[in-house]
Order: sequence, then C-alpha cells, then structure tokens
Amino acid sequence: LWCFPPMPLGAVVPCALTPLETSSATQPCSSLQVHNSQGYQGRAYLDVRFRRPARARFLALRNRYAHSITIKARIASATDEAHANIQETTSMPWNLVSPSLQLMANAHAEDDAQRFHVIDLAEVAINGYDKEDIRRRGMCFFALRIYVEQPSPRWRHVPPRVEAVTCYAGNGASREDVAEHHKLMVVGFKDPLASSTPTASESSAAPSSTSALTDAFVAAGRALAL
Repeated sequence: LWCFPPMPLGAVVPCALTPLETSSATQPCSSLQVHNSQGYQGRAYLDVRFRRPARARFLALRNRYAHSITIKARIASATDEAHANIQETTSMPWNLVSPSLQLMANAHAEDDAQRFHVIDLAEVAINGYDKEDIRRRGMCFFALRIYVEQPSPRWRHVPPRVEAVTCYAGNGASREDVAEHHKLMVVGFKDPLASSTPTASESSAAPSSTSALTDAFVAAGRALAL
C-alpha cells in the first residue's frame, strides 16, 4: 500500500504526454542537439498537452542522461482561460519560458544523470513574465514543449530523455511536497522492491526499457485528459 503525502485538491494538473520526437537536423551545428550511434541528430523533445488552458507552477520529472532542458509553452491569455472551449491550434507560437536549464553538473559524468527534479516556473521563467503572478496562480498555457539537450557523445547507447513529467498547480503545496509526491508516484509505477535509482552497471540496459515508464504516464495522462 502506497501512502502519498497529502496534496491540496487540484494540485496535480491532468495532462497528456507525447512520445519523445526529434526535430530534423543534418549538420552538427549545435551543442543543444543530441547524439545517436550515427552522430548528431536533431533536437529531441516531448510535448505536455492539456485539454483546456491550464495553470501550473511546478514541473516535476525524472532525468535520464539529459544535460539540460529548454522549456517552451503555448501561452494562454486571460481571454483563453475564461473560455474553456478554446482549443490549442498548430498556428499558436511556442514561447520561450526557460533556456538550457541544467540538470547534470557534468555532461560527461553519470553521477546525477538520473535524478528527480522539481522545476519552479516562477524561478526559471525568463524576464517578461510576471513571476509574482506565477507564484500565486501558476503559469497559464495550452501546452508545454520540453527540449532535451545532451552535447556529450558518451551517452549514444543511452538516448537522453526525461520521464514521468507531471505538472502541479501548487495550490498551497510546497516544492518539497511536490518532490516527495512525484517520486513516490513514479516509484509506484515500478516494482516497489526494486531500487529507484539504477546502478551504473544497469544503465547500459536502460534502452531496453526506455519507454516503459513514459508509456505508463502517456496512457495515464490521456485517460485523465478524456
């Protein structure tokens, strides 16, 4: 039986995750691209989508060998938020929220390559956003896009990615509450008798189960968004 820390009503924002995709790129022109066995490829990203404009303050995730992430969003206006039937469209621009947010101290070392992270959008949002309003009410958007960045060629056998992405509205919850709730939720999708952090010897086997946890969150997110 799993006992989750108490969370305020509505703290977890229902969302759906898309599988990791890769933008097209043919030249090794950017340290923000990721490597594969053939060399450079485009920027890998996943989308976090909501059924209607939603507010969130915290973004919780588990890292898998991504050195940094860049967060973009399709921002919803106050008018959009007031009309729940307004849907996201492909013509909406992706606005930069936070560029190259570092998750690993060293891109070539795996010491912290698989840690859990809680990102406070009120802290990482670039200038131009009302950070005080984000602290009070969260940031309102139609969708988030998370780019995965890993300049090191050392991890070609372990495709860099982030897993178990979950949005929290805050609603009185602290960052520590969110971190504890998210970690227990992620571990709950796995064998509770297994270690939550794979050993270095296990990391080479990670690609064989790369999408298992993400698939579970994609399925759960889609069910919540229906």
